[in-house]
Amino acid sequence: MGGVCCGEHNARTKADRKISKVLAREKRRKSDEVCLLLLGPGESGKSTVLKQMTIIDNLRGFRKEVYRETVFSNCITQMKVLVDTLLKLGIPVEDENKEYVKKINNINENGDVWSAKVALMIKELWADKGIKRVFTMRDSYYQLNDTAAYFFNNVERFGQADYVPTVDDILRTRVRTVGVNEVKFRMEDFIFKMVDVGGQRCERRKW
Repeated sequence: MGGVCCGEHNARTKADRKISKVLAREKRRKSDEVCLLLLGPGESGKSTVLKQMTIIDNLRGFRKEVYRETVFSNCITQMKVLVDTLLKLGIPVEDENKEYVKKINNINENGDVWSAKVALMIKELWADKGIKRVFTMRDSYYQLNDTAAYFFNNVERFGQADYVPTVDDILRTRVRTVGVNEVKFRMEDFIFKMVDVGGQRCERRKW
């Protein structure tokens, strides 16, 4: 009986030591970890900072290719905003672009519908005087991403079959942050945990 009790005691002691080692190791790890919480309203650049740090931290194996559809989606959604405003205000476009207005207005916003033809339509519409007039009305009549012109000016490049996003392309993409995004990276002896929280009103309760 005594041998059984002794054996159980030794087993518990070993388990306690193992747990203590794990807790001590976790405590040391936590002491070297710095948490950075990014707060601010929507479109204030929080996600851009997160992307910049991800790119800088080469150890994360950053892959530019995964941003292709995000770039395509930014082109489509922002041109749809211009077309929608143009139609609401009754501003005319050149005859050769009327069909493009209809197609862009009805196209899906997802980047998976992208093609050289879609890129061409956006390029032609961006050159249209009516669309340019609508563009000058931004902030007064409607909201447009501050990087929209960049994407429109580079849309021909985006339409190439072998297109791979550049760092500038990626940093200028805009995607609404929903929930909490977290990135970890190491600088010298410290681990930084950067947390990005959505800036829209419906997301602020998570701050």
